[in-house]
Amino acid sequence: MKIVGIVSNDLMTKNRIIEELGKKKIEAVALHSTINFDPETFDLVLVDLNSPQAFVVLARHASKCIAFGGANDLQNFKKAKSLGCDKIYKNGEFFKKILPGFKLN
Repeated sequence: MKIVGIVSNDLMTKNRIIEELGKKKIEAVALHSTINFDPETFDLVLVDLNSPQAFVVLARHASKCIAFGGANDLQNFKKAKSLGCDKIYKNGEFFKKILPGFKLN
């Protein structure tokens, strides 16, 4: 089974992602701490740019991440890009287009 990690402090965001991915038979696990985060445990990590832990994960493992954040939060989008994350979406696009059609190869 494929496993996706979730970095978000928002309970509704985590639950929404877990529910949507569960429909696709993809296990989603919310990361409660990035201290002992092992990216090899996950096939992919979804990173909420509003989370204080977001940039810790992106700084170490941006190539394994998809990031999302508020439409007006351009500073966090630029920071994520500078850390090497090339899959960055506004919340609306992520939840309306990316997540519903989500597939892990």
